[in-house]
Amino acid sequence: MKESTAEAGTEKNLDKPLNLDVIDMIIGIVGAHPEIAVVFLGQPQTNVPLLGRSDLLPLDRDLIRTAWRQCSESGLPLWDTVMLLLSRADQIYDTILNQAMVHRGISTTQFSVMSDAFAPKIRELSESKPPEQMLAMCSKVQLKKGTTEHIPMMDFRCPVSPHSLQLVSTIAKLFDVGKGFIVETDRSYHFYGSELLTEQEWLKFLGRALQFSPIVDRAWIAHQLIDLCCNLRIAPRRPDGKELRVVAVVG
Repeated sequence: MKESTAEAGTEKNLDKPLNLDVIDMIIGIVGAHPEIAVVFLGQPQTNVPLLGRSDLLPLDRDLIRTAWRQCSESGLPLWDTVMLLLSRADQIYDTILNQAMVHRGISTTQFSVMSDAFAPKIRELSESKPPEQMLAMCSKVQLKKGTTEHIPMMDFRCPVSPHSLQLVSTIAKLFDVGKGFIVETDRSYHFYGSELLTEQEWLKFLGRALQFSPIVDRAWIAHQLIDLCCNLRIAPRRPDGKELRVVAVVG
């Protein structure tokens, strides 16, 4: 089947991807792999904020508030700070430990799109989603030969700044998964690799990335492992109305 002019142009844009919209970047990555038969998208489900959960006891809330104060000073993730406090407490906080296991995975909202219909479908979905509903790209792709592989994806948690961009770009090179793209979000950065990984390679990639926690989001990696695929938000736009765009190329 002959490739459309629009899709061909998007693939060529990957040679000069800076400032490219995340949707066009993803279309380019998928289009560069004719071996892909099926792509997966989904709607991420967000957890209720920890202090907003109804089954917490007063002692639980006191510990969580202490963790909030400490993590606001240290910059460490809330759950990492909570776990540190639990390790030093003089009692077991069963309710908090159970809350750590809460997982609202993407598997319940995941759906497949054939690769030859992917470009128009992802554009349609990204433009039609209301602001309160997120659309995510899943790392898992099904190949024409029937096997599953993954697009490398990573979520960073350092604030947007020139230093942070240099830092995440350096770390992304150390992932050793080939060429990739750094996308700026409203709060931090996402990484997308351009080369597919086997499932074993994908697990090693996540393991290598964990060594850079808390610069990478440790809890995000844990939830992706439970889901057996990664997912990153691609729509709606940022709260300031700007689109998610490529700000650096690595590899």
